[in-house]
Amino acid sequence: MLACQIVALSGTSSVISACGFPSIKNYLKGGFIMPVKGWIEVNDLYCKGCELCITACPVDVIQLDSSRLTSKGYHPAMLKSDEGCTGCGICAVICPDAAITVFREPKKKKVATA
Repeated sequence: MLACQIVALSGTSSVISACGFPSIKNYLKGGFIMPVKGWIEVNDLYCKGCELCITACPVDVIQLDSSRLTSKGYHPAMLKSDEGCTGCGICAVICPDAAITVFREPKKKKVATA
């Protein structure tokens, strides 16, 4: 399992590559296939419900949790369901408060059968 929490943005492609994600150039050229399964954890201490992660999510699986409030009075972001998240990390990169940690399953290696 890979985990990444973006703390500072010095350059988008270098930050994403440093966290184990492919560079933006490869993403835009279609140079890789996204993993099938990923998920996020949102730190309620930092999330202020700005919705930037929601609008940036390419598979639209993030929403605000209207059933609860953080200690600061905000509705935090959350996954809509366990299915659909690819672990691409775009939400973590766009989050201004570094409140999102992205996890994804590693790609399964093909086992040669003799």
